[in-house]
Parts: sequence; structure tokens; C-alpha cells
Amino acid sequence: VLKAQESEEASLWPRACTTPQRINAPPFYRTLKQNLRLRPYVDWKFSYMAFCFKSMVKGFDDSVNWGRVISNPQKRKGHVILSLCNSDGETEKRIVAKSHGEEFGYRYARKSEWGEL
Repeated sequence: VLKAQESEEASLWPRACTTPQRINAPPFYRTLKQNLRLRPYVDWKFSYMAFCFKSMVKGFDDSVNWGRVISNPQKRKGHVILSLCNSDGETEKRIVAKSHGEEFGYRYARKSEWGEL
């Protein structure tokens, strides 16, 4: 019963918007994982929240939909599938096709990485 309840609760929560940050592995982490071959760095996931007033931001336009890439882009032949976290906190998958042309950013979508805008 507990596992079913946990899975129901997990499906209610949206996917978190996180960005990776590479840092030097702290000493406690190395001693904790001493039997494993470790790299000298660790990729930690961070999330952030920023607040601002619309009147304070010059040129703010509600039609602009900025999104942050929350997973590695899936590059296919002729299109790229991006998982994005939008400015309103919703996650979405966006497909950028090569046939749409350069104005829709196909080349930039192919070069994008996890955590970028």
C-alpha cells in the first residue's frame, strides 16, 4: 500500500527544473565512496528561483517564452527534441525541426546542452 501511495504522490509532482554544476569532490564524499574509482569532480544538481516585478524589467513581453533545457537534448535526423522548463514553471517538450528553417533555431537547438537557456 505504501509503494502505491508513494507512486501516486510522485506522479503529482512535476519534474524539477535543475541545472548541473561541476564542483571539486569534497573530502567526505571521497571517503564515503573510497572503494570506487572517482573523478576529482562531482556534478551536483541545483535549482533556483528568481523574482522580479514586470515594471522593473524594460522590454518585458509576455509573448516571449524563455525556457531552460532540463535534460540532454535528443538529437535525431532532421529534428531535435528539447525538454524545457518555461518561465511559468511548467515543463514541456519542444520539437525543433530542420525544415522550419534557421529562424526557429535548429542549429542552436543542436548545440544546446543541459541547463542552458
